[in-house]
Amino acid sequence: MPNKPSKKLLLFLEETGAIHGTPEDIALAKKEYTRLYKKNWKQNTIKNKEIRATFTADEYSHIQCKAAARGMTPTTYIRKLALAPGGEPVPHTDRLLLILQKLRMAAIRAARENTSSVPLLDEAERLLLEYLNQK
Repeated sequence: MPNKPSKKLLLFLEETGAIHGTPEDIALAKKEYTRLYKKNWKQNTIKNKEIRATFTADEYSHIQCKAAARGMTPTTYIRKLALAPGGEPVPHTDRLLLILQKLRMAAIRAARENTSSVPLLDEAERLLLEYLNQK
């Protein structure tokens, strides 16, 4: 059983006069309806805003190098750069989180063994967390 067209689509076909046209007219009208439907849906449901910037080839190459040095894609680098409080994104966040995890494990082990390094490890963990939360 073929898909039944929606009431809104039928109304659109009637309004455009395509309902009484050739199959090609109907197909074109359906395409236009779909395009308008998607455009309307996007405007009403997507709350994220998009900014488009154009860069010269040299500028983009420079951005790519800076992003790669920090382990990011150019888009992620630009986004983090624009939103970073200090004007510079935190590089290699995944590596820093791994360091934080290892640091916490060392602090737990030191606490179990009652060594005097526990306060130093706790302070290092706190500083690393502050650094990561700057983003």
